[in-house]
Amino acid sequence: MITAIVSAAWFAVSPTLENERALGQQADLLGCIEQGGGEITVKEVSTEQADNYDIYGGDTPTAGSIPAVTNTAAPQPEKQEPLVTEPPAVATVAGIGILTIDRINARLPVTEGVSIAQLKVAVGHVPQTPLIGAAGNAVIAGHRSYTYGQYFNRLGELVVGDIIKYQPVGGDEMQFKVNEILEVLPGDPEVLWQPNQADSSQDGTGNGAAAVKSENIKMLTLLTCTPIKTATHRLLVRAELIN
Repeated sequence: MITAIVSAAWFAVSPTLENERALGQQADLLGCIEQGGGEITVKEVSTEQADNYDIYGGDTPTAGSIPAVTNTAAPQPEKQEPLVTEPPAVATVAGIGILTIDRINARLPVTEGVSIAQLKVAVGHVPQTPLIGAAGNAVIAGHRSYTYGQYFNRLGELVVGDIIKYQPVGGDEMQFKVNEILEVLPGDPEVLWQPNQADSSQDGTGNGAAAVKSENIKMLTLLTCTPIKTATHRLLVRAELIN
């Protein structure tokens, strides 16, 4: 009986300790970035949140391609793998910049990659997308934390016109203005959409020919799961570079 009580108490406290440890490591990573770079070691990586978070985008996209829409009711082909990778027991995480969103009081370290270890302490730039600030649509993914105010927990509060700031290590601050907010299913091409790819809109001639968007647009998309905990859809907040 005593053993059962102790075990129950440990499982109740463990998530809190895990969360506090992750927040401490996040603060350490922010400090490294502020000092011009550096890395931290993430130990005892938990898969608890990973089971509820998947930025699945179908096949890994290549230049000029876009993944097909995934039918969530059908089994996935064996060759497809989630962009989130399996966690190692110990991982090294380096920061590439800081993401600031005043609307939701968020100041988050950004890493290059979206492994479980990285998303445990930061938000991550999806490497299959352009660099942040480059022509195209750079995507930053993050957890929809169960704890209010952490990671992308409050991302749904953003509105069109809000400003998102990104400060790369050793570079100038970039400001992006939100111009679109939408929800899609996992695997929808909108998740990794690029502005230099053709869309299926009418071109005004009535023949349905694809229209090609400008190749000079510099976009940033913030990606997370929604709703919190059930995570049946993906929330996309798109913004365009304005400075």
